[in-house]
Amino acid sequence: MVFRITILLVLFVCDCSFANQEEDLIETVTQLEHLAKTVKQEMIKVRNKVEKSLQDLKSSWKSKDVSFRSKEPLKAYLEGGEKFIFTNTPVNNGNTYDNITGVFIAQVTGTYYFVLQMCLVGNYVDLSIRKGENLYSWARFFPYYLSCQTVDMLTPLQQGDNVYASKTSSWDYDIMHVGNDLYNTFSGVLIA
Repeated sequence: MVFRITILLVLFVCDCSFANQEEDLIETVTQLEHLAKTVKQEMIKVRNKVEKSLQDLKSSWKSKDVSFRSKEPLKAYLEGGEKFIFTNTPVNNGNTYDNITGVFIAQVTGTYYFVLQMCLVGNYVDLSIRKGENLYSWARFFPYYLSCQTVDMLTPLQQGDNVYASKTSSWDYDIMHVGNDLYNTFSGVLIA
């Protein structure tokens, strides 16, 4: 009889222990379900923020399409330090290049890349790209026969900064080849 009571007592204790574990397990599962729901809601919020940020970035980048390409210099001979003025501007996104003054004015702060290509004749010529009155990119070319040369510049600009191409010096005669077969150009683009 003692043996039988002990077995019943053990079974009762075991049954109570399983009941407590089952309640604990149900509580844990309920907590995990609530946590999963909260994490899912937070992930949706984060995804929505990221999507909005990407959309804003795309919109702002499209509005920063700043580029120009100008050609056909106003004259073939320039004094030292004189600006090249290109009269034809087939590309002028952002309306930043003024083909009356020959000056590019930054409407957007950023990093810009400029290229001056000149098809030259004569003994030697110094070409430059200037930021404001400061000489930023300069090269001397010796085109004993007709050839096209380039000068480029990569620079950060603040809104309102200006950039232009100029002749620094040369022998005193026409320096540019003017014709339909070769182009003298000045170009720039916002890259970042």
